[in-house]
Amino acid sequence: MEKRVLKILAVDDPAVRGYLELGIIQAYTETTGQAIEFNSVSWAEYGDMYQKIIEGNQEYDIFMVAGHLWLSELLEKELIIPLALPKAELLEKILDEVTYNGQQYLSPSFCDGHLFVYRKSYFEKWQMELPSKHVTIAEIMAWAQAFKQAETINPIAMKAASSELFLDILPYFRATGIEPVTTQGEAITDYQLLTEGINWYKELLALTDEQYRYLNNEGIKESIQQNRAIMTTTWNGQMGAIFNEDCLNKDELGFATIEGSWNVTWGFCIHKKSGNQVASQKFLTYLLSRDIATQIGEYSGAPVLKPLLTDEPSHYPWFDSHYRLVSTVARELPKSALLSQSMATLVSYIEGQLSEG
Repeated sequence: MEKRVLKILAVDDPAVRGYLELGIIQAYTETTGQAIEFNSVSWAEYGDMYQKIIEGNQEYDIFMVAGHLWLSELLEKELIIPLALPKAELLEKILDEVTYNGQQYLSPSFCDGHLFVYRKSYFEKWQMELPSKHVTIAEIMAWAQAFKQAETINPIAMKAASSELFLDILPYFRATGIEPVTTQGEAITDYQLLTEGINWYKELLALTDEQYRYLNNEGIKESIQQNRAIMTTTWNGQMGAIFNEDCLNKDELGFATIEGSWNVTWGFCIHKKSGNQVASQKFLTYLLSRDIATQIGEYSGAPVLKPLLTDEPSHYPWFDSHYRLVSTVARELPKSALLSQSMATLVSYIEGQLSEG
């Protein structure tokens, strides 16, 4: 009997591109005979398509989920099923994020968390001490101010696109001692508490050359990769795309975790209404195997499995920062079905404050 096509919706991210460019999907089809329709769409499109799945207007066997940000809503709506996947090799915090009441619901693909990236040569040029393995927002601001006065190159590239603005500015709120979301997932009601964090963000934007403000992920990648900025904060899940053959003077790059940072694990889930649940489980087991997960971890720069003793981190010099970020440094937001709306509400307020200059 001919196997039904497995329909998958994924967000276009470096890790996801790896499934196609490394031939992982094709190899699975050739080995098993399982036809796969792998639909990878841009982040701008993904939100709308994901919402159609939530509303029951679009059907996929497997679709991607932004970890703890969305999991609670899916469980509340009873849209996904528990997974029977290997767990022993997953990093502990990642396993916790994709698990609810003792059952695993997501198959991790890659992480996205705050990572500070800088070019060491500029610090050395001005005889400034190199950043430590863990830095603060106050230190980043001081370095940006110093380089603005000393250098002609842009001191820091900043990201402030609407789709990720809340997450970009989150460490700045935490640096002032403020959690903008309650433990129940609701936005705080006293917005005046956000003022100091927003003002810190504004200060850095003011130190940034106009063309390097309000960048998206692609703009951040190019600015640090092509030596157009001395420093930036990016997602660890973008590092594979940054640290490739297009990167100028790779050995100049340094990496650090950031106080108050956050991380999310993007993963695949299986829709409750899928008529292909057994095939879906088999496919996700394949993606999470050590060989495939390692390939994707190296391609994206954000592995989800525990490192092996035989790993050679020198090939991927940010891996130490990545593992510390995911294992000990990053602080999640609450697992709550209210979280998405709370973030949207806060973004509207933050954008209004930033636009005031």
